This record gives sequence, C-alpha cells and structure tokens, in this order.
Amino acid sequence: MPRPDRFIAAAVLALSASPALAQSQLDRLEVLDERMNGVIFAALEAQIPALSGYMPSLDWDDTMRQSGTCLLQAVEAQTGTDGVEQLLANYETTVAEATAAPGDLGGIRLNPPDGMATSEFQEAYAECGMLEWLSNRLAESGALAIILESSQ
Repeated sequence: MPRPDRFIAAAVLALSASPALAQSQLDRLEVLDERMNGVIFAALEAQIPALSGYMPSLDWDDTMRQSGTCLLQAVEAQTGTDGVEQLLANYETTVAEATAAPGDLGGIRLNPPDGMATSEFQEAYAECGMLEWLSNRLAESGALAIILESSQ
C-alpha cells in the first residue's frame, strides 16, 4: 500500500511546478521581447538616423511583467500549455532570424501558436497592454515624435 506522505510530496511537487513553469515562461518572454524590441529599434534607427540617442529603455518593469503574464494567460486559455511553449519557440526563432538592417523591419513576424489566429494574438497583445507600454516608452524618450515626423 502506497504511503500517504508520498502522495502529499507528489502533490506539492506538482502544484509548485506550475508557478515555476509560469515564471520560467515569463522570464523567457521577457528576455525575448527585450531582444526583439532592441532589434526593431535598431532597424528603425537605421531607417531614421534622427532616432540616434533616443532609444528608450526596453527593460521590463512590473507593469510589463503583468502585461506579459496576461499575454501568456490569454495564449494558454486559447491554446493550452503546449501553445504557450510553441509561442515561445516561435518567438525564439523570430528573434534568432531578425536583423537590424534597414528595410528588414517589415519582415519581422511573430507567428502565434497553432489554434490562435494572428489577429487574435495581436488583440491579446494589445489588450494586455504590451503595445501601450512600448508606445509609452517611445513617447517618453522622444522617439515616437521622431518616428511620426519622419513618416509625414
């Protein structure tokens, strides 16, 4: 007959693994997002030299971590844990293949996981505040005004 303490230990391990996994996924998303935003900004700077010196800090803060958690939860709600892992794998591939060369910015595409349309992913990204956070950073640094001015 199995010992109850083994069941308790197994249950505690299973329950504690879930938050650790979630934190690990959030950490991965943070690193990947910071790298991707860096590549995107470098590509923008190559296209718009006036941006030189206006790069905002791309380091995540508590607000962005909450947004990232929201995004991962939205992806998981629609596609399951495997979908979150697929999203992160897709993100890793996108970051690895991205270049900061002028003109390449339009080629940077992050594929959502199977079971989630691109429009649904973009909606979750926006609703979770990730786009707003980046826009605010660009506005605070003065980069957004330069980008808008150059597009006229």
